[in-house]
Amino acid sequence: MKILKTVFLAVLTISVLFVACTKDEDGDPPKNQMTIDVTEYSLDKGILENYGQDQPDEGFNIDLTLFSSGFTLYEVNGEVDSISGVG
Repeated sequence: MKILKTVFLAVLTISVLFVACTKDEDGDPPKNQMTIDVTEYSLDKGILENYGQDQPDEGFNIDLTLFSSGFTLYEVNGEVDSISGVG
């Protein structure tokens, strides 16, 4: 009985190792795009603005703005000053 138990645990351990050790498939790198309905929009740039918390009992005001390649961002001292283009 003890030998049967040991063999069963060994087979169980080996089977778990074979199932758990699968090779990860390296596919295409993720695309910088957003899909709305069925239309795909390529994204080139983004701005994350953190305005902080207005009142102690309110949430934080964080804005994320995403741009396609048709836009040009103009910076002054590391901050966006203006935006031009069509996208």
